[in-house]
Amino acid sequence: MQQNNERRPTVQTFGFKSVNYDTQTCLAVRYFENTAAIGIHLPLKNADNKDYLQFDYKNGAFAYLQPRDCKALYKKGIKVLHRYEETGEFEEFGIPLKRGLLQFALARDLKKKLKNLTGEVNPDDICVVIYTNMDDNKRTEEYLVHVFNHDKIVKGYDPSSGSHTIEVNDSEFEYFLDAMFEFAKAMTNGYVHAHNHENRYTQRRLEQSIYSMLLALNVDISKPMNSNRNNGGGGRLAGWNGTNTISNRNEPTNSFNSEIEVEDPTPEELEDIINQMRSGE
Repeated sequence: MQQNNERRPTVQTFGFKSVNYDTQTCLAVRYFENTAAIGIHLPLKNADNKDYLQFDYKNGAFAYLQPRDCKALYKKGIKVLHRYEETGEFEEFGIPLKRGLLQFALARDLKKKLKNLTGEVNPDDICVVIYTNMDDNKRTEEYLVHVFNHDKIVKGYDPSSGSHTIEVNDSEFEYFLDAMFEFAKAMTNGYVHAHNHENRYTQRRLEQSIYSMLLALNVDISKPMNSNRNNGGGGRLAGWNGTNTISNRNEPTNSFNSEIEVEDPTPEELEDIINQMRSGE
């Protein structure tokens, strides 16, 4: 039996990351239980000697969204994106935070907010801005901007002349919206998953306690027993070579004959087993 659950497990699922090498910013989304943590990060200091950009994921501007916020962001964002592709008009929108704002807009509408970015920025690029530490009047000077990458599709390439045309789309922004939707949808069953995970953790800890106590009592757990059940018995405890009987290897069989028959023990039943074993010491 592997006893590797000394620390309570932390579940982290999904993930999204957009790195813009021109502006040297990174948008990273990490999921913790029922919260989506959206962060904009800058490169690590003193990392210029690396062959590739490394970002400071511990610091930056953060927005924490609940599943319903992610669903609202997706619904609004998809409508805005489709209209932008059809008409060329992008409707700026945002999700309010406790002391900030998560905003989506075109680069040409952000104006001076792009001054801290490196490289060239196309006026038609879709950007995300995270404003933090707003005062009571919703004013702040603390924010970070990330520019979504354009994806390029090559059309009509002629190898003899090298001629071709480039079609640019905003699939990365759409991928980000899809990630928000998938997270909100997954959380429908996410609470059930987390609850089952906690139960499994508790079950393993109790089973580990029983196993450790059996070893301390010098109990032979390798010998099978004749189960009184017609179906052969055996639940989780039957994983110990199919037996639910405890027998002491150093004493005659009739001197220690405690039979514990549990087909699928609950945590309460496992605690009862421990108490029975303690009372027989």
